[in-house]
Amino acid sequence: MASATATSSYAASAGATSSNYPAISSTNNNVVPKFSEYRSRVMLGDLPQDFLRIQFTQAQIYNPAVQGMRQVYSPVQLQQQLYHNPNFLGYFTLTIAEAKLVKNAGLLGLIKMDPYVSFRIGHVAYDTPIASGGGKNPQWKASYRINLFKGMDRIHLEVYDQRNFTEDSFIGESEIVIPHEVMEGETRQHWYPLMGRQASANENQGDILVIMSFLSVRAANHPAMASSTETPVVNPNENANIPTGHAATSLPNQSAMMTEQQQQQQHQQPIGEHSPSAVPKPPPPPYSLEDVRTIEEMFPTVDRRIITDLLDKHHGNKDLVVNHLLQNIA
Repeated sequence: MASATATSSYAASAGATSSNYPAISSTNNNVVPKFSEYRSRVMLGDLPQDFLRIQFTQAQIYNPAVQGMRQVYSPVQLQQQLYHNPNFLGYFTLTIAEAKLVKNAGLLGLIKMDPYVSFRIGHVAYDTPIASGGGKNPQWKASYRINLFKGMDRIHLEVYDQRNFTEDSFIGESEIVIPHEVMEGETRQHWYPLMGRQASANENQGDILVIMSFLSVRAANHPAMASSTETPVVNPNENANIPTGHAATSLPNQSAMMTEQQQQQQHQQPIGEHSPSAVPKPPPPPYSLEDVRTIEEMFPTVDRRIITDLLDKHHGNKDLVVNHLLQNIA
């Protein structure tokens, strides 16, 4: 009797509880869709051409035939733009040769460093190749030719040690003001100190060898101007005061006298010799002795004849000679 009463009370409570919850239907948003609803969303048949493709508007489509032509310039046009720019000074050549560092910033001081140089001049920035395993005596021998404009008067150098799994380690930096002698056309090499950034910022972290040279716009245009101009031929008899009546007879007589004198001089000279005026003088070399001495100071182990041969080959361009020696001398 007691069990029947308990069963009826449990059923009554269960019915009351179920009446408190909403009935499950397909219209309820919280109910998972049925299989038929999933199947209705599947796309059947052939896929359209634009399936999974980004659609661009006409304004977003790049037309190289129209937009690209505005930005393509030939080298001649670029040079003409530079020459007509009043702020353009000339071509600056910077060579990062080598460095002598004080400390080894490698892991625990046991692994050799892989240094490289990051420098900036004006709005131009470059990174040299990495001197793998260079340690405290890295060598780069990297040369860069930069278009120099007004206001680009100093170089900021930073030396880093490349790391594979962490951020590159900073070694030292240097602020270099381009010397006035370089802007006048001299080639100058100098060791500049590298300073740190930490609490011991005044401590010297080493030195770096930098070679600088400059070719102004006037010097760059001078050979072209010289080749385009011709030497004028002056007639020595053009401004001579010759009487009108003797003009037709005096000139042939003078030419006849000149030919007779030349024949007499040729007969008087021994066979195998030539007159000094007939022997053409060799053109002077396109460089000076001071240029040779400057390169000898930079490369004391190189013979002078090799330097002069390179200067003749490169028509006196010291920058090309220095770059050639840096690339071929270890």
